[in-house]
Amino acid sequence: MFPGFRLALPPKRWFKDNYNADFLEDRKLGLQAFLQNLVAHKDIAHCLAVREFLCLDDPPGPFDSLEESRAFCETLEDTNYRFQKELLEKQKEVDSLRKLLSEKQLRIDTLESRIRALCSHPEEALRLSEPGGEPAPQVEAPVPGADPEVLDDESRASDRPCCRLPEPQSPASDIEVAEVAYDAED
Repeated sequence: MFPGFRLALPPKRWFKDNYNADFLEDRKLGLQAFLQNLVAHKDIAHCLAVREFLCLDDPPGPFDSLEESRAFCETLEDTNYRFQKELLEKQKEVDSLRKLLSEKQLRIDTLESRIRALCSHPEEALRLSEPGGEPAPQVEAPVPGADPEVLDDESRASDRPCCRLPEPQSPASDIEVAEVAYDAED
């Protein structure tokens, strides 16, 4: 097929041990060099028979042998198991964080409702003087659904009022203070 092309194969052994490690290594290296020289020649590399024999157009894949297929499947199974385990751990962490978030949101909503209740009745939070010089009784508005234990020491309001009101323009003696009676059913 290629008369002008001369490549020598590595020598065979006829009378000694063919399974000697040194001989096998030398033979393997010689065969690899032969194949590399064969493929490096441009006329031979384009020959259809050589390409089919060496599987140059269709290189072997991971499923060409049963042993390789099993090893590949075991690797995929191990990877799948590891990913499922990591996913389960992440899902537990997400559920825990969602629960914590809902608890914090409930606490924020409770605090906001208490603040709105205090700000909606600011006249009850102010202390106005009566004409006689004695302070008017301070009335606290009940907050529906508010639990006094919800607020801890860090979140309790200081003695400052939560809402700032404009100062009255007339003196305190001109203001009439009326007692506000709350019905228990309201």
